[in-house]
Amino acid sequence: MSNPNVSVVEKNDKTYLVLNEWDGSGGIVNVTLTRGVEISSNPVVYAGVLMYGSTSIDVIEAHFSSGINNDNVQLAITLGDSGNYFTGNATDSDGAVLQYITQTMSKAPGASVNNLLTFTYTEPPAGTDIFKDVYFLTHLGTIDPGDEVDRDPH
Repeated sequence: MSNPNVSVVEKNDKTYLVLNEWDGSGGIVNVTLTRGVEISSNPVVYAGVLMYGSTSIDVIEAHFSSGINNDNVQLAITLGDSGNYFTGNATDSDGAVLQYITQTMSKAPGASVNNLLTFTYTEPPAGTDIFKDVYFLTHLGTIDPGDEVDRDPH
């Protein structure tokens, strides 16, 4: 997989997917989310595994320049488990809508259900720190990335 606005970096024993604001060429970074093993049965919660190609991702970082701009970073997440689909937009660990992210659910090509979730990261105000887990809501249960998958828009 090749995209001029994304790189995979190893830091502190974790694999980071680093997304940079678009340089005008546009494009979407595609990743796959699988539900992994069941970690709770009431409610049903699965441990999530986020993949960029054949690489497992622990942390997502979205980086913006320090200048004023209207650029953004887009990340499209497809559910990799057969028969699973999104039933709602992702939330943070408190169940609240994610800040500085616009979410769109849609059908992936050839699909009959909403199994594609696209995040459009927008630049937060200077000095804003965001570092929260993201919980994905699906009809088979919540996919919880646990402590290993975080997002940092700086």
